[in-house]
Amino acid sequence: MVNSFVKNVTTAGTAERISSTDIFVSSVTFRAKKGNTNDMYIGDSSVADTYPDLDANQTVTFEAPIVHGNHTAINLRDVWVDADTNGEGVDVWYVKVN
Repeated sequence: MVNSFVKNVTTAGTAERISSTDIFVSSVTFRAKKGNTNDMYIGDSSVADTYPDLDANQTVTFEAPIVHGNHTAINLRDVWVDADTNGEGVDVWYVKVN
């Protein structure tokens, strides 16, 4: 089952976790929100505007490379997002590992 949510960045230039809780997924897709006026950045805790960017409505998908128990998973709590503009964000779709 595919789940989704929207993650907005409060303060541009300050990376935020995609999720404040552990969510283990087998795949995740990020799309810069259609109404964004500037770029979004997805990465680890050091994500910044030097990372590859997502323009408005552009998507990127990650498949799980990490083993979690008997499953391969990505923990969304370990993924960070930053923005060039306060309040802009990404749409997130994921398949949760049970």
